[in-house]
Amino acid sequence: MESRIMEALEFSLIVDTPIKYLELYCRLNNLSDKNFYIAQYILELSLVEFGFMEFSSSMLGSSVTYLVNKIRKISP
Repeated sequence: MESRIMEALEFSLIVDTPIKYLELYCRLNNLSDKNFYIAQYILELSLVEFGFMEFSSSMLGSSVTYLVNKIRKISP
């Protein structure tokens, strides 16, 4: 059954991860590479905490972007 579904989808699956949303939001906010790497570090710290699993990937990505903007005092 699963193989027929995969064949119908032509094995084209997309997995939404927090890092994909982080890349998107950082690009939209024109964050520098340094700020992106800070955001990525904070995001990776949040991924090892079980309590953050209740939040969606988009929420984590946008929250980390917001946090870096506040920490680095970047106005949009």
